[in-house]
Amino acid sequence: MFLSQILYAELARPESFAPLPKIDYGVPTRLSNRELISMEFRGSTSLSHRLPEAYLLKCEILTHRWDEEPMWEVVIIWRPPSPPLGRWHDLAGSNVDHMQIDWEQQSSPLYPGVRFTLSPEGLRFRAQHR
Repeated sequence: MFLSQILYAELARPESFAPLPKIDYGVPTRLSNRELISMEFRGSTSLSHRLPEAYLLKCEILTHRWDEEPMWEVVIIWRPPSPPLGRWHDLAGSNVDHMQIDWEQQSSPLYPGVRFTLSPEGLRFRAQHR
């Protein structure tokens, strides 16, 4: 347990302490290379290490000169908090529409490693580890 806590603390520690840029969710935004790096998006999941509610939907480099810092056009969407695992949650009044769940695949790109189950009557859902 002691080693697990040390490992978690190391993995959860931000790598950058640079101020985060101002972004509007769902709107194409231009960010400098430094600003994009400060948000600490992981390439494998497109999730931000510093902003757990941010998901990098699109990231394209804009044309730039080699003697200047690269600029990126990004679209960052809001990611609802993950519901507690292993419990049933009502669909009504939840953020499930923004969670991008594919019910046939029982997954969402916004929540890697989580499997979603829809109740037989279609009124509740449950999230659990894969």
